[in-house]
Amino acid sequence: LKHIGLPETLFLICLANMGNDVAKLHGSADGIPQLRFFRITCIGASGCGKTSLINAFVNCHFPLRPTPTEHAAVYHRRLEVVDEELAEGPKSRPYLVEIEDTPGSERAAEVDTAPRPDGKIRVGDVVKVIDDMGKVRAACMEHPVLVFRQEMATLPGRRCTVKQVFQDGSISIQTFEGVVFEMPIKVVERSSAVESPIDEFLTMGIKPRKEMKTLQERKHHNLALLRPLSAYERDFTQPMNAHMDQTLTRNRMGYFLCFDLSDETGESVKEALALHRMLKKNIDKSIAKTVTPIMWLVGCKGDRRLETNMDVAKSFSHQCEVPFVWTSARNYQNVQETFSEMVMAIQERQQLWAINIIEGDGGDSHEAEESSRCQQQ
Repeated sequence: LKHIGLPETLFLICLANMGNDVAKLHGSADGIPQLRFFRITCIGASGCGKTSLINAFVNCHFPLRPTPTEHAAVYHRRLEVVDEELAEGPKSRPYLVEIEDTPGSERAAEVDTAPRPDGKIRVGDVVKVIDDMGKVRAACMEHPVLVFRQEMATLPGRRCTVKQVFQDGSISIQTFEGVVFEMPIKVVERSSAVESPIDEFLTMGIKPRKEMKTLQERKHHNLALLRPLSAYERDFTQPMNAHMDQTLTRNRMGYFLCFDLSDETGESVKEALALHRMLKKNIDKSIAKTVTPIMWLVGCKGDRRLETNMDVAKSFSHQCEVPFVWTSARNYQNVQETFSEMVMAIQERQQLWAINIIEGDGGDSHEAEESSRCQQQ
């Protein structure tokens, strides 16, 4: 709903209209429906099939001409999953699944950033385009072969990966969104600090709790948690843009480490394995060791899968005890099942999503202590 520009109030009305069944399932008072909000983050190399997988699940649609994801996007879908723990009434429980689509990672593999005596740029290096549009344009015009393209106006200051180095003094570079440009080698410099848009998604991304100074504010917050989304106050008067945090949940809960099963080079699956190592490293350094997110290895484009990629994924899954599933967005194979099973896995790890009462509203100190250790929405 948010993707097509509906305002927050209408979004709340749509959730509230899900009926009293939701309220019964969650035991809410006064017939106010409650939902559990789970977030799944999809990461992986450019072109591996992340966006197609999400579209197949959310919109039951397979884009015939997929375009590279340049900025993170957030999708939402209400999902009902069978829950055997429910003793009475319907055997399914509703969830609001929040899915983060991310740009291609392309830099998770270890990159050599040590200084070289000859100072030469080689294939695979991460380089930064000089932050001067005038110099970039002039260098392209001076080159006997290259032509300045209007799309290059977004390149100054950005980091890219070197794909080819030519003898005429030009190089082919690829942005982290998968777009390739040819530029004079003198307008780029080798990056000593490897950074990527994907880095911000390799953490739990825990949002700070809203500061409440008075008892009345704390009580108001706890009462607001009984109504869908009302506790997540954000300024929707500002224009929606790529830099605005559009997520409703307070932290990331599950990861799909996506890769292309049809990739003949095998680089896509290697990227996914490198992302797993980086994610584990970042989580281990954080303060949230007790609430480690769930990580699954997800093979995309399973209708054209190669057995070599399947074998690599299965071997890594067995060695590191990471669940591995394969999907096909084109044929809608294992799409619904994969998301449903991840939702149930998050459901079983309550520390990732449990909403706790804030200290000072009448709860005892033990509840407050537990609240400080758990991640809250």
